[in-house]
Amino acid sequence: MAGAVDNTLTLDEVAARLQVTPRWLRGFVRRKRIGVLRSGRITRFDDRALAELDQAMRVTYAPARSSGRPAVSAYDDALNLTTVVSRKKPRRT
Repeated sequence: MAGAVDNTLTLDEVAARLQVTPRWLRGFVRRKRIGVLRSGRITRFDDRALAELDQAMRVTYAPARSSGRPAVSAYDDALNLTTVVSRKKPRRT
């Protein structure tokens, strides 16, 4: 069992390797449900946990838009959905 503990890293060590804060890493592990080793308040990462963490941090990007229209910001989309366009009343003669 002692050999298994020797191959683990602490949360602070992993955070330093990834150049993130321990607080950010702790929250990410909780949100993504990474299988870490815990004993009370101590969190350790073995090879499996590091592989899960690596996979969870990978980002895949969607292909570029080719609709021909320019990209619109989320703000503009929301504004268009909430703006009421009033029709002009006909003039009285």
